[in-house]
Amino acid sequence: MEENTIKPGFNLYVALFNAYGAGFTSLGTIEAALEGNLERMLVLGGLTAIQGISGIANYICAKNKKLDYNANRE
Repeated sequence: MEENTIKPGFNLYVALFNAYGAGFTSLGTIEAALEGNLERMLVLGGLTAIQGISGIANYICAKNKKLDYNANRE
């Protein structure tokens, strides 16, 4: 039976993309803070946190070299 896995390169690219996006949203958060726009600052800060967590998760998957979707199958 063929093993259904995702190659580590995919997860690494997603992690890098999340880091790149988190950089831009954190710059937007700083800009909103300087303008005194609390609502925009909170929204962009939340997006930055989500992208950071997603990036860390994808880095861990890339470090483990694969995601095995057949783990719970018989």
